[in-house]
Amino acid sequence: MEAHQLVRTVINKTMVPEQQGRGRKGYGNLARVRVLVYAAVKGIHNDSKLTRHLRKRSEVRRELGLSSTPERTSISRWRKKYGKLVKEAFRKLSELVRKITGSELIIVDSTPLEDQKDEDAAVGYYSKGGFKGFKVHLSVNQLGLPMKAIVSRGNRHDTNYFEELLIDASKVLGDAGYDSRDNREVARNMGVEPVIARNPRNTGKQYEAPKLLERKRYIVEQFNSLLKTVLNEAWKRFKGIERTSSLVYSSLTAVLLATVPNLGKIEDEGLRTVAERWH
Repeated sequence: MEAHQLVRTVINKTMVPEQQGRGRKGYGNLARVRVLVYAAVKGIHNDSKLTRHLRKRSEVRRELGLSSTPERTSISRWRKKYGKLVKEAFRKLSELVRKITGSELIIVDSTPLEDQKDEDAAVGYYSKGGFKGFKVHLSVNQLGLPMKAIVSRGNRHDTNYFEELLIDASKVLGDAGYDSRDNREVARNMGVEPVIARNPRNTGKQYEAPKLLERKRYIVEQFNSLLKTVLNEAWKRFKGIERTSSLVYSSLTAVLLATVPNLGKIEDEGLRTVAERWH
């Protein structure tokens, strides 16, 4: 199935509700979200190039639900205005994937999106030190598929988003950045066993990381690497946290779309079959 056909099939009215009232024909919510996700699937992170791409492909426009070719400035506005709808499409698609793959465990983590020039960016820290930019906080399941994600400025601490990243699973794994009594209690109240590394700064003592976390942490690290490949530093081209968020959620949706034809092939080795799509 071609990219535009897959986007049309999966990103449908159950994923994206149409707007009420009057609007320009062919540029409804569904078409706008499809365009943003299609751009991520095709790796077209330049709005002028995307406009030229769509102008030359009438079949693609029809499949995406466009009656005409949108201008570059229109697509730029969509990235800022319709990020929440793209996020909702990602959420619903991840729920569908979860029903097929299950969720034995989830691993929570964050990855930095460094950007020195964006006025919305902020200085924060991660495992390798300080940086200026944004963060993607996310949880992946045992197959390395993204289940939930939140985009924040770089100065937001990982533990603030632990509860929002949880899903119904047997265990949740996290590094020392998520070490808190509240996080463990939240997980247990959901029926999820917390496997979280102890942070020596909280007690002044050194601890060994849980064995399960040591064995499985590579899964989320592999996904972080894949996400950066899909994004291809495009967040540096789209200014503002709204456009950055829209880009991240459309890229996460693109990854899940790539799994749809491969769900039966994805085993414990993780995202290898899906990652081949971007290499």
